[in-house]
Amino acid sequence: MNFSIESMFGVQDKVVLLSGGAGGIASGIAKMLGNLGAIINLIDMNESKLTATTDNLRKTGIEVSQWCCNISDKKQVNRVVNEAYEKYGSIDCLLNCAGVSWIEAATEFNEDK
Repeated sequence: MNFSIESMFGVQDKVVLLSGGAGGIASGIAKMLGNLGAIINLIDMNESKLTATTDNLRKTGIEVSQWCCNISDKKQVNRVVNEAYEKYGSIDCLLNCAGVSWIEAATEFNEDK
C-alpha cells in the first residue's frame, strides 16, 4: 500500500466544528484548515462577530457555515450538532476554542452550572 501524509492526516472535505469561532484562536484555525480544504462550521454566541468572521472566510473561498450557540447550554449544542450533521452527513473534527471556564474540582463538576 502507498500511504501519504495527506491521505492519512489530510482535512480535504472533512467537516470541522469550531466553538469560539467568532475570533481569536478558532478563527485562525478555521482559516488554516479551510485553506487546506476542510468544510468549516463556526460556533459562537456573538452573532455579529460570527457573521463578520464567516464573511471574511467566505471571501477567501473557504466553505463555511455559522451557528449561533451558547456552548454552556446543552440544548443549543445538541441543536447545532444535529443540524450540522443533517447538513453534511458527518462531523469529522470538533475543536473547542470557546472561552468558558470556572474553577472547581473535577469530582464536583455539574453541567447545569
